Amino acid sequence: MAALPIRLRDIVTPYLVWGEEKADIISAANNRLYVTRGGGYRYRIRLNIRPFNILAQDQQVRFEALRAFLTKYPQFSVPIINTVPNNVSDAGLYNIDTPDGTHNEVGGYTVKVPASSWSTLGQFNPGQYIKFSDKAKVYQVESQNSNIITLTQRIRNKLDGSENIIFQEPIAPSVNYFGIQWSNENFNGVMCDVVNEDFGNPSGSVEDGILGNINTLVLLESI
Repeated sequence: MAALPIRLRDIVTPYLVWGEEKADIISAANNRLYVTRGGGYRYRIRLNIRPFNILAQDQQVRFEALRAFLTKYPQFSVPIINTVPNNVSDAGLYNIDTPDGTHNEVGGYTVKVPASSWSTLGQFNPGQYIKFSDKAKVYQVESQNSNIITLTQRIRNKLDGSENIIFQEPIAPSVNYFGIQWSNENFNGVMCDVVNEDFGNPSGSVEDGILGNINTLVLLESI
């Protein structure tokens, strides 16, 4: 999945991330619309991007490249940033244990990690965002007590013990737009796969003759 071609410093307040119940609107054969409640929760994100000075050539190119990206890609990845730094070292090496009927089970809230992981690699702070290997779902840590991590949302996908906990990734690795490189910019958080609710119709405007603005992006976690 493509990553939104922005730098972290392009994200400005208000930057909001919150969880909501997963629900979908479906159209029936009689053209009626129904809401289906899928259970569980996923994140919604309101993301604001700083204005670009279109009199500066590099910013003008970035503004137009971003508009073109949003038109082409209704689904992409964006960073979810932890406000508190991790106490954990060695991203990608923090593995989990096999399910035992209590922990690491679908529908449960707790994840068990080997004693060697938390004792040598450190613990997660409350509120930290994490993922499990190639699973798309983002989770938030409520607490960690030794080798038991409690999540704020129920485990959605089966975890068989082969997964690593992902908690720090580069943004937009090896992405190049019009000669502008966004790669290997690290941040304390995870990338979240999202659907743009404007679905390929971004609203961009030029104000005061020099400022290119992208309207607030309303994004829904794609899982």
